[in-house]
Amino acid sequence: MMIWHGVYFLLICTSAALIYASHKNQLWLTKPLAIKPWRYVALSLQLVALGGELAVFTTTSAIFGWLAMNMLVFTCMPFVSLFKRTH
Repeated sequence: MMIWHGVYFLLICTSAALIYASHKNQLWLTKPLAIKPWRYVALSLQLVALGGELAVFTTTSAIFGWLAMNMLVFTCMPFVSLFKRTH
Protein backbone atom coordinates (compact mmCIF):
# COMPACT_ATOMS: atom_id res chain seq x y z
CA MET A 1 0.00 0.00 0.00
CA MET A 2 2.88 2.40 0.61
CA ILE A 3 3.83 2.28 -3.08
CA TRP A 4 0.45 3.78 -3.94
CA HIS A 5 1.08 6.74 -1.65
CA GLY A 6 4.25 7.42 -3.63
CA VAL A 7 2.47 7.15 -6.98
CA TYR A 8 -0.30 9.53 -5.91
CA PHE A 9 2.21 11.90 -4.37
CA LEU A 10 4.10 12.03 -7.69
CA LEU A 11 0.86 12.67 -9.57
CA ILE A 12 -0.02 15.51 -7.21
CA CYS A 13 3.50 16.96 -7.38
CA THR A 14 3.44 16.87 -11.18
CA SER A 15 0.03 18.51 -11.36
CA ALA A 16 1.03 21.19 -8.85
CA ALA A 17 4.20 21.89 -10.82
CA LEU A 18 2.19 22.29 -14.02
CA ILE A 19 -0.30 24.60 -12.34
CA TYR A 20 2.49 26.67 -10.81
CA ALA A 21 4.52 26.83 -14.04
CA SER A 22 1.48 28.04 -15.98
CA HIS A 23 0.83 30.93 -13.57
CA LYS A 24 1.99 34.40 -14.60
CA ASN A 25 3.83 35.02 -11.30
CA GLN A 26 5.87 31.81 -11.33
CA LEU A 27 9.63 32.05 -10.81
CA TRP A 28 10.82 28.79 -12.41
CA LEU A 29 10.73 29.62 -16.10
CA THR A 30 11.46 32.79 -18.03
CA LYS A 31 8.01 32.55 -19.64
CA PRO A 32 5.03 30.73 -18.09
CA LEU A 33 3.58 27.63 -19.71
CA ALA A 34 0.44 28.03 -21.80
CA ILE A 35 -2.69 27.88 -19.66
CA LYS A 36 -4.96 25.95 -22.03
CA PRO A 37 -3.40 22.51 -22.31
CA TRP A 38 -1.29 22.40 -19.14
CA ARG A 39 -3.92 23.33 -16.58
CA TYR A 40 -6.28 20.74 -18.04
CA VAL A 41 -3.53 18.13 -17.85
CA ALA A 42 -2.88 19.14 -14.25
CA LEU A 43 -6.57 18.91 -13.38
CA SER A 44 -6.71 15.46 -14.99
CA LEU A 45 -3.74 14.32 -12.91
CA GLN A 46 -5.43 15.61 -9.77
CA LEU A 47 -8.59 13.69 -10.59
CA VAL A 48 -6.63 10.52 -11.39
CA ALA A 49 -4.80 10.81 -8.08
CA LEU A 50 -8.06 11.29 -6.18
CA GLY A 51 -9.79 8.48 -8.04
CA GLY A 52 -6.88 6.16 -7.45
CA GLU A 53 -6.78 6.94 -3.77
CA LEU A 54 -10.53 6.39 -3.52
CA ALA A 55 -10.10 2.99 -5.18
CA VAL A 56 -7.33 1.86 -2.84
CA PHE A 57 -8.15 3.48 0.50
CA THR A 58 -11.31 4.21 2.45
CA THR A 59 -13.19 7.33 1.44
CA THR A 60 -12.28 9.46 4.44
CA SER A 61 -8.60 8.53 4.44
CA ALA A 62 -8.36 8.99 0.67
CA ILE A 63 -9.88 12.47 0.74
CA PHE A 64 -7.84 13.48 3.77
CA GLY A 65 -4.61 12.20 2.20
CA TRP A 66 -5.38 13.91 -1.10
CA LEU A 67 -6.13 17.23 0.60
CA ALA A 68 -3.13 17.00 2.94
CA MET A 69 -0.75 16.22 0.07
CA ASN A 70 -2.17 19.08 -1.99
CA MET A 71 -1.76 21.51 0.89
CA LEU A 72 1.83 20.39 1.43
CA VAL A 73 2.82 20.56 -2.21
CA PHE A 74 1.08 23.83 -3.06
CA THR A 75 2.58 25.46 0.04
CA CYS A 76 6.13 24.38 -0.78
CA MET A 77 5.95 24.91 -4.55
CA PRO A 78 6.97 28.63 -4.65
CA PHE A 79 9.99 27.95 -2.45
CA VAL A 80 11.52 25.47 -4.91
CA SER A 81 12.71 28.42 -6.99
CA LEU A 82 15.03 29.40 -4.14
CA PHE A 83 17.18 26.35 -4.94
CA LYS A 84 17.71 27.50 -8.53
CA ARG A 85 21.26 28.65 -9.15
CA THR A 86 21.73 31.99 -10.85
CA HIS A 87 25.15 32.95 -12.16
